[in-house]
Amino acid sequence: MLLAPDETQALLITESLLRLGVIVRQLSPFGIPNGIRITLGLEEEMEHLKQALKCCWITS
Repeated sequence: MLLAPDETQALLITESLLRLGVIVRQLSPFGIPNGIRITLGLEEEMEHLKQALKCCWITS
């Protein structure tokens, strides 16, 4: 699970990761508005996630 700085950024990051092929789910329905759940299985998926996060993580 990742925690974004706020819900708006969590939504933007979630949308960006989905477009890049990373399987994610925004966690606001579960009471964590800035949370993002990430599904990974293989080491290659972890590498893909690291590269995708470099592209879409928003810094304040």
